[in-house]
Amino acid sequence: MDKLSERFSSIAERLEGLPVIELLLLVGDEAKGCKQEVLDMLLTRDFDTIYPVLERSVRNNALADLRNGAMEVLVHFGRQSVPRLIELLHDKDEEVRNFSTVMLGDIASRDAVTPLIDALNDPDANVRHGAAEALGRIGDRSALLPLLKLLQEDFWQQYPALAAIREMRDNRAVPYLLPLVNDEMLGEPAIEALATIGDRRAVPSLVAVLTGASPARSAAAARALRGICCGDAGREMSGCSSHPLLASVNVVEKLRQLADAGDGATAEAARALLELSEGPPAASSTAGSLADDEPAAGTGLPDNEQVQAALAAFESGVPLEEVLQNARTSDASLEQAIIATLGRKGTCSVVEALLALLERGDLPRHVEFAIVHALATASPCGHVAVNGLMQCTDHPDPDMRRLTLHAVACLDTPAALPAIFRGVDDPHWSVRIEALKLLAGIGGDEAVGALLMALDDTDVLVRKNAVAGLGKLGSMKAVVPLVNLLCDKEIGRGAFDALLAFGETALPELHTQAKSGSLEVRERVIDLVGRQGAKTSLPVLRELANDSHPVIRLAVIHAFWNCHDSSVLSILSRMHDNDPDPDVRHAAMVIKAGLDGETER
Repeated sequence: MDKLSERFSSIAERLEGLPVIELLLLVGDEAKGCKQEVLDMLLTRDFDTIYPVLERSVRNNALADLRNGAMEVLVHFGRQSVPRLIELLHDKDEEVRNFSTVMLGDIASRDAVTPLIDALNDPDANVRHGAAEALGRIGDRSALLPLLKLLQEDFWQQYPALAAIREMRDNRAVPYLLPLVNDEMLGEPAIEALATIGDRRAVPSLVAVLTGASPARSAAAARALRGICCGDAGREMSGCSSHPLLASVNVVEKLRQLADAGDGATAEAARALLELSEGPPAASSTAGSLADDEPAAGTGLPDNEQVQAALAAFESGVPLEEVLQNARTSDASLEQAIIATLGRKGTCSVVEALLALLERGDLPRHVEFAIVHALATASPCGHVAVNGLMQCTDHPDPDMRRLTLHAVACLDTPAALPAIFRGVDDPHWSVRIEALKLLAGIGGDEAVGALLMALDDTDVLVRKNAVAGLGKLGSMKAVVPLVNLLCDKEIGRGAFDALLAFGETALPELHTQAKSGSLEVRERVIDLVGRQGAKTSLPVLRELANDSHPVIRLAVIHAFWNCHDSSVLSILSRMHDNDPDPDVRHAAMVIKAGLDGETER
C-alpha cells in the first residue's frame, strides 16, 4: 500500500504543472497508464475555472483523445456538470448536442429529464436517438409517454425508444408494445421490453409468437415467457407461476424443439417452461445432496475440535481473553468461531464474560464485531446482553453502533426500543438507516412517526429508506406525505412504490388526491389508482375521463388498461372519436385495441 501511495504521489508531482488540455489527453488515452490518477487530480480543480477548457475540448473534432477525456471528466463531475450540459443541448453544432445527450445519460440526473424530452424533437436524428437512450438510462416515468410517441416514427427512432422503454419497466407501455411483437424489425426488441416489464397480460401474444413466428422471434418469445412466468425467481422453479396457454399441444411441442436445439439461454428457458407445464423431470434414484450430509472440503472453516478445545478451556476457568489469545490465527476465523459458539450457548456467565471483554475498549475490530454478533443470539440471557450493549450505542465507530442496534433488536427486550429510536438521530447516515429498517419491522404509531420525521433527513439514502419503511407499514398517516413526494426527483419513484404496496387500503385517499393538486401529482396518483385495478375506482376514473386537462385524460386511459372491465370500452371509443387532443385520441385507440383483444380471447 505504501508503494502504491508513493506511486500516486510521484505521478501527481510530475503532472501538477501540466496544462488542463494535456491532462485531458492523458485521461482520454488509457494506454498512457495514469488515467485514474489524472482524473482524480482534475476532479479536485474548481469546476467553473476549468469548464471553458472542457467545453472547447468537447468541440475538438481533430483530437478524439482530448474530446473523450473532456467528456469523461464532465461525467465524473456529476450533477455539477448538468446545468452546463443542458445548455449544450441547444448548441448550434449537432455533434455537441449529441455528445451532451450521451453525457447526461451517463450522469443519470433527473434534473435533465425535461430538457432531454424536449431534445426528442431535435431536428437531428442522432440527437433524438441519443436523447431517447439517455432517458432510458435515467428511468424517470415522466419520459414514458414522449418515448411511446417515438414508436410512431422511423426505425432509427423506434429502436432507441424501445430500449429506453425496456429500461423503464413501466407496464403502461404494454398495450403499445403488443402490436410490435410481429414486426420483422422491431419484434425482438419489443419482446425483450415485454419480458423486462414482466406483465402477464403479454403472455397470449408471446405464445402466439412462440408457435408461429421466425426462429429468432420464437426463441426471444420463449426467453420472455420464462422471464414473465418466473420474474425474479431466476433458476428457482418454486418461485415460478405457470399459465394455461403453456399447456397446449402446439406450445409444448415447440418448447421441446427449442429445448433440444436452441442456444443456451433459449434451451434453458424452454426446459423451464416445460417443467412448469408438465411438472419436474423424475429424479434419479441415486440422487442426493452430499452437501446436506457433510461439509465441503476446502471451505477454510475452523476445525471443530479446535473450537471445542477452546470452549473446554473456558469452562475450566481459563479467562476468555486468554482463550482467544491462544486461538488467534492470521485470518481471525478461529476466534470468531469460538465467540459465535459461546453466543449460541447464551448462558448468563457467557454473556457476562463477553461483555467484560467488550468493555475493555482496546480489542481488535473483528473481535468487537464478533462479540456483538454473538450477543445478538444470546436470547436466554437477553436482558443482560441488552443492558451491556448500551455502552456500544455511543461507540465512535458508526459500523459498531449500527451492528449494536441490530443486536439489541434481535434480543427483543423492552430496553431495546429506546436505543433504536435514538438511532434515528445518530450523526451517521448508515446508523439512521439501520434504525429506520428496524422500526419498519417493529411497527406501531411511534415507528410511523419516526419514519415520517425521517422524510426530511438531509441524506437521500435515509429518506429513501424512510419511504420504503412507510410502504412496508402501510399506515394511512403516511399516504398524503408520500403523495406529496411523488414528484420528488430523488425519492419520487420510491414514494410511488411505497404507495403501491399499500394495496387497496389507500384507494379512498388516493381517489381524493386524484381530483386536486398539481397536474403532475394527479397524473401519478391516477396511475397508482389504475395499478390497483379495483372496480371501486371505476366511477372516479370515469369522472376524470372528462377532465379539462389532456394530461389527466391520458392518465385515465392508461389506468383503464389495468382495470380489466369491458364497461370502459364505450368511454375509450368516445375519447378516440371526439377528444380534441390527438395524443389522447391515439392512446384511446391503442388501449381499446388491447382490451378488445383480451375480450376476444
